[in-house]
Amino acid sequence: MGGPWLRQNQLVKQRRFTMLTDKQMKILKEQVFFCNNPVYFFDNDADGLASFLLLHDIIKEGKGYSARTGPELSGDFSRLVSQENDKIFVLDKAMISEAFLYNIKKTIVWIDHHMPQIINMKNIIYINPRQNDYDIYYSTTSCIYDTCKPEIKRKWVAAVGMLGDWCVPDFQDELIKEYPNYISKGVTTPEVTKGDVRLMIRIFSMIQKGDSSSIRRAIDSLILVKNPYEILEQSSKPGKEVWRKYIQVNEEFKKVIETAETKIYDNVVVCIFHPIRNSFTKEIAQDLVLEHPDKIVLVLREKDGVLMGSIRGKNSLAIGEKAIKGLKASIGGHEDAAGLNISSEDLKIFIERLKNG
Repeated sequence: MGGPWLRQNQLVKQRRFTMLTDKQMKILKEQVFFCNNPVYFFDNDADGLASFLLLHDIIKEGKGYSARTGPELSGDFSRLVSQENDKIFVLDKAMISEAFLYNIKKTIVWIDHHMPQIINMKNIIYINPRQNDYDIYYSTTSCIYDTCKPEIKRKWVAAVGMLGDWCVPDFQDELIKEYPNYISKGVTTPEVTKGDVRLMIRIFSMIQKGDSSSIRRAIDSLILVKNPYEILEQSSKPGKEVWRKYIQVNEEFKKVIETAETKIYDNVVVCIFHPIRNSFTKEIAQDLVLEHPDKIVLVLREKDGVLMGSIRGKNSLAIGEKAIKGLKASIGGHEDAAGLNISSEDLKIFIERLKNG
């Protein structure tokens, strides 16, 4: 994004912090606890949805919308902000479009953990742990959990958001005591997570696909779910609604997997899939990373001669940035999980470069 409002922050490394600073948490607390009727826009993954649910549990007011427009919150979402909304929470979105900002004069509380932005607008309160340490990896759910810990009742939701975005919760023992089969004991890295939380991460992602009305019903139902087994065992009406939506989308996912083409080239796994209605890049990539933790994983779909998707694996962003030089390609995202666009004619060259490091 450009213009005088926001731009990528290329600051050098600063003093290391393990979380938000006391000042950041104080500011965030004030925004959360002095709020009457906000509107929430969140990224369409487990971290984004969990962040919304935790805030809504505390504030108990306002509607949330899954922003399925890539890394940027587009201007179209500004029409969902009404006069009655006193505040806007933007959660886990790397960027906000200028079109959105032009139309909104209310306070925007933007909580994120992607590339830090420099903010030059007085109505934006920006909270990002990477403002303190550029290299830190700390999910949006983690920011909210640590800031509002005494008020967090659904820790099982927080665990979904953290593990879904590759952060390890520090309250595993509490969860195991309450839900013995929910999370495995002694998890030190997200990729080895076992237990029912693995399925919950998939559910949080899947229910944000499809038509807007069915997504709305699923999210509204999820707000009412008190424990994960209402969903996993379909033991309540809201739980059944969330499960129904998940099963519906998962049926499409299984059909996509059946026709996907996966090949292994030494240390590189390449999967090209053909979407029916929804994109399943994240879900396929997560599964392949678990199967091949020591390899670089590419998950791509083709459109008009361009392959779009994801690159995953240890230091995959840096490795990918080096490998695309001189090619018709672009890459951006987290250190171990990034988005990728590349011309289909350049794919073979790209794979060879990845193989050679």
